[in-house]
Amino acid sequence: MGNRGSGYWDRTEPDRRPTMADREWWVNRNNQRIGVAIAEDLDGPWQRFDRPLIDVSAGRRMVSTPTVSIRPDGKFLMAYKYVEDTGGERGGRVFHVTALAAAPTGPFVDTGVPFIVHPTARFACDDHVEWYQNSRYYCIAKDQQGAWSRESRAPAGSMLLFVSDEEGLVWTLARNALVIRAGEIRWSDGSRIPCRRTADMPKLYIEDGEVKALITAVLPEDTDDSFAVIAPVLPLSE
Repeated sequence: MGNRGSGYWDRTEPDRRPTMADREWWVNRNNQRIGVAIAEDLDGPWQRFDRPLIDVSAGRRMVSTPTVSIRPDGKFLMAYKYVEDTGGERGGRVFHVTALAAAPTGPFVDTGVPFIVHPTARFACDDHVEWYQNSRYYCIAKDQQGAWSRESRAPAGSMLLFVSDEEGLVWTLARNALVIRAGEIRWSDGSRIPCRRTADMPKLYIEDGEVKALITAVLPEDTDDSFAVIAPVLPLSE
């Protein structure tokens, strides 16, 4: 992770992986902002902007992990997180909020409506992705610290499903919430891989308005080499 403007990123050796015990890790973590780049083609060239879409503000230590979707009213809905600025490097609670814009390049204006909240959790959810289908919004999010374990009957780090209406502002845990259980990857041949991180940074492949595949990042046990898993999303058999 990093931010070129922090003064640390350019000086970090290519083979060095800073951890939470290192000063530059916290400098780069706390200098994160949300930006956008645009291009006519995925191969580029990409145009970057001089200012972030979402910057820090009073009470916010950093902002990150944005996802953007198009609502049926044509507005662009962004969900993102910020860390409460309580002093010190770590900061306080992690909050997720929403913002709306008329275009993907902004300006995005906060709705003032919290995204996914839990009454007691310091970190209600983390990596997430939202989409609109069949007249309602859906979200797949990681239960970072097990805040929803009682309801989902799944351990911390599991991927859960949340639902909302067509505005995508007020969210509740789905009745059948478990998407991916943390701890291991189960392959179609019956084999299993124990994982430190079972499903991070979810992404969707959508075709003709329907989700066809869920893409997640996986970090197995006893290695620092992660990889992506592409899981087909199939309709329920009638």
